[in-house]
Amino acid sequence: MVRLASLVAVATLFLSGCVYSFTGGGLPRHIRTIAIIPFENVTPQAGISTDLYTRMQQQLPRDLGVRLAEERVADAVIRGRIVAFDEPPVVARPTQPGQQLDVVQAQVRVTVEAEIYDLRENRPLWANRSLSVIGNYRPDQEQLLTGQARAIEEITRRIIEGAQSQW
Repeated sequence: MVRLASLVAVATLFLSGCVYSFTGGGLPRHIRTIAIIPFENVTPQAGISTDLYTRMQQQLPRDLGVRLAEERVADAVIRGRIVAFDEPPVVARPTQPGQQLDVVQAQVRVTVEAEIYDLRENRPLWANRSLSVIGNYRPDQEQLLTGQARAIEEITRRIIEGAQSQW
């Protein structure tokens, strides 16, 4: 009898369909297209704006549930500036007494100003004027660009989280 009741309950749920709908990845329903504008780079680190732009184009549409579009026809736009790029002091340990230090970990810190702006309703959806992230790398095995790539991944992740946290 319990088994029959369970089967009826499952069948009822299955036949009634799902009442949930996942659209927009956390953005308002009317945001279906987004334009990503290359971030202005005011740092001496060449190429970082292009790398960030490429990463955002790859990840943001999928994670936010939108399509890329040109700014003139998009529902929203993501724009910003890269305002700082620096290398904080490294983490090191002595190899043996009286010898050089072994650099265990190095970092790059990237700070951006970022905004997601609703072009249809003419209002900001999310903004962060001092989004600062760290990209770690091992200088004995990796290059500075590896740390930069990790920082760019983190910036992209935080923009996605920011967009999703508003709705």
